[in-house]
Amino acid sequence: MGGVATISGNTVTIVGAGETNISAYQAANGGYTDGGTSTHFIVNQATTEITGLSNHTLSVNQNYSINISSNNTEVAFTVESSNANVATVSIEGSALTVIAVGAGETTITVTQAASHYTNYTAGSIQATFNVIE
Repeated sequence: MGGVATISGNTVTIVGAGETNISAYQAANGGYTDGGTSTHFIVNQATTEITGLSNHTLSVNQNYSINISSNNTEVAFTVESSNANVATVSIEGSALTVIAVGAGETTITVTQAASHYTNYTAGSIQATFNVIE
């Protein structure tokens, strides 16, 4: 993570999640004494929102491909099938491929992890895939 905030002139710009202290000081001027202030900022991680996956019915040996999207561009997607005897899955970048291999039902889960170095929380999306003969 590259920091929490930047200051340019009298503008504070939030650039990432975390905590920071911002202090300001003004020297004595004219009839005024010098003075300062400080404040503590806590900037929470943004919520990861993954979209593009929905429930489907496939036939055995049918392939299904879709692009998954997310507001979190900092962490790669991972994907899992709850039943690899029904469907196998893979993801390259945002391209998700589901291959129906046997009749039944499986839950496909696409996840993005959070880490100390990301501005986003972990997120996931699930969909049920029914595979018919």
